[in-house]
Amino acid sequence: MSSWLWFSLRILKSGQKKAGIASWFSFVGLILGVASMTVAMAVVSGFETTLKNAIIDVRGHLIVFKQGKSIEKPSQFESKLKSIVPEITATVPFVMVEAVAAHKGRIQGVMIQGVDTKKAVEHLGIRKRLVEGSFSFPRSDEGMGVIVGKGFARTFNLKVGDVFRLVLPTANELNPVDFKRKMGKFLVSGIVDLGKHQYNERYLITDLKIAQEFAMLGDRYLGLMVKIKESEKARAYGLRLAAELGARYWVQDWEDDNLFEAIKIEKPILFVVLLIIVIVAALNISSTLFINVVQRYSDIGILKAMGASPRWICKVFYAQGGLIGLIGNILGFLLGLVFCGIFALLQKSLGVIDGSVYNVDGISIQIRIFDTFCIFFFTMMICFLSTLAPAWRGAKLSPVEGLRYE
Repeated sequence: MSSWLWFSLRILKSGQKKAGIASWFSFVGLILGVASMTVAMAVVSGFETTLKNAIIDVRGHLIVFKQGKSIEKPSQFESKLKSIVPEITATVPFVMVEAVAAHKGRIQGVMIQGVDTKKAVEHLGIRKRLVEGSFSFPRSDEGMGVIVGKGFARTFNLKVGDVFRLVLPTANELNPVDFKRKMGKFLVSGIVDLGKHQYNERYLITDLKIAQEFAMLGDRYLGLMVKIKESEKARAYGLRLAAELGARYWVQDWEDDNLFEAIKIEKPILFVVLLIIVIVAALNISSTLFINVVQRYSDIGILKAMGASPRWICKVFYAQGGLIGLIGNILGFLLGLVFCGIFALLQKSLGVIDGSVYNVDGISIQIRIFDTFCIFFFTMMICFLSTLAPAWRGAKLSPVEGLRYE
């Protein structure tokens, strides 16, 4: 072990006994600052991932549909898309139909999503979100099979096996301002947690053929849900498809939700705001180290008289700041993990996340390596910078001045 590091450890160890309450508060503030940043980044990252997975599992990475018209011959259209973007791994034909759900005196607008069942199971993540029932769409005299979101099931007090009605308004060819009503009976074959509050409240998922029949679309479909190799490149691939397909087609990627733009802006702001706690704690630590220099004038004078260089003295105090930062980082990160566990427990038992406000019914805590590295790096940098003034003061002290206090 280097002599300056050994001496720094001895000073730090002996200084614990002399440290005042202000010094301990500064150190606790450093720990709480790191813990707060760890929790905040984990919650924001978890929120982003939860929302992203919900959208991709239900709608894929991209959605391509034609304005005003339905698309025919899905296999040909799929080949056309793959010729433009070879990175496309799969496509799922779908239709979207707006209707009104009615059950026991309650009514609500819903969105019926009809998907190719086989492809949806293979390429989308809807099936793994099933919480009750089965991912099947039987036809019987009671009704046509449909899977509903847990929010919709709660609103209408539905269970697997229950039957409700959907009303589809269609234009009257004789009178454009009038509408005809088509009614269909649907049987709840499963209940899913789609991850996003809006999906859970309004989305109904059924087989493509059932949706086409109910909406009287024949063999037509509205578009394709597209899966790609790398989700982060969805925006670039979407722009490429839009440019090649022309103005008649709309292309949406999973990042089109405005919440993702808000997260990109708010996350660094939140990091900087919480970093202020660490900066304040580091400044207090700096003052403590400065006092430590004054208290050790005689020791520094003796060391300099014995041949210690200013650079060696600086290393001693730099090491102190580094050790304080390292210990504060480790304890803060561990405390942050505890807070994350408490948050997850409260979320599960008390439901602290309001889906109507945050757009998700629950957040999966996610601690990312990059976020943790940024917290560690900036905390260590601030602690190091806080040692500059004390270190320079100790390095400039002359042996005569130091021994005068002996």
